[in-house]
Amino acid sequence: FDAALQECAQVDVCPDDWLCSPDGHFAVFTRDHNLCLHNLKSGEEKALTHDGRKGFVYAGTATVFGRQEAVSVEALWSPDSRYLLTLVVDSQEVQTGPPLVDYMPDDGTLRPQILNPDRKVGFPGDTHIEQYRFLFIEVANGDIHWADCPATPVCYPPYIGFFTAGRGWWSKDSRQAYVIDQLRGGRRINLWALDTHTGASKILFSDTSETDSPACITPTPCS
Repeated sequence: FDAALQECAQVDVCPDDWLCSPDGHFAVFTRDHNLCLHNLKSGEEKALTHDGRKGFVYAGTATVFGRQEAVSVEALWSPDSRYLLTLVVDSQEVQTGPPLVDYMPDDGTLRPQILNPDRKVGFPGDTHIEQYRFLFIEVANGDIHWADCPATPVCYPPYIGFFTAGRGWWSKDSRQAYVIDQLRGGRRINLWALDTHTGASKILFSDTSETDSPACITPTPCS
């Protein structure tokens, strides 16, 4: 609202479930297990990824608590808005876990309901567990660069998303990104540096413990 002219003008607002770029030109959102780009100036949209599917979800959230579509868009814009650091939640080979029961359904009925009966959960001793795989996307041309660091086991806290939990960030020059990798069992945590230009990665430092992490006592994929 312009008080001097007594006029209102429409302004573009990024929806709550989108992730806007620092320069305000673009936003990303998830659709059908893939990551999509929206041009906030022109309104044009395009898919940035195309091979997302059930069990292989871009910018998603771990399934251990019943859902895999992102609670938030699990991606980070580089400060210069040229790159996106994001991940795939890979649960393709993980076994189906026990059902979750909703005893107070949102629809107002009194009959308990099963939530996501085919959700995947990795338990202690399982060969396959749910994991995060990292990648960079160049927004201008859509090129994808997979980080050459190992997949990261889904670990505590699994229910709010990897980046939402603060386990990744960018350097100020947008050349490198950093992710925290907690190994299965919680006895070792690595800080990885990922190069946006090459996908090359290296461990900057590690922290170790002689005992399992308390977060891994419960039957989550990190034990």
